[in-house]
Amino acid sequence: MCVEALQETIREVLGATVADAYIKYTHNSLGIPHEETSDRLEAILSSLESIFGAGGNVLGMRLIRKLYAKAGIAFAETPGLTLGDYLKSLRREFQEKPTD
Repeated sequence: MCVEALQETIREVLGATVADAYIKYTHNSLGIPHEETSDRLEAILSSLESIFGAGGNVLGMRLIRKLYAKAGIAFAETPGLTLGDYLKSLRREFQEKPTD
């Protein structure tokens, strides 16, 4: 879910070529294999900001929104919260979400 959301977010904003290059970067330079993406989202959000500058925060927020949607959890933007805060909240809500 996380890799898919990351690829979709970057493709929507910057295109497929940049998305593919970024996924390769997370794997090769950051040492984040696809199967560990969900465990290393903080590093991914940080890398988005370091690579894309202020635009990285915009990408990060779009990624957070997409992750909430894929998890079936309502997203509400709250002034003062960081991307890390939203990520913590998503993880907490996902763990508390009843399974069908």
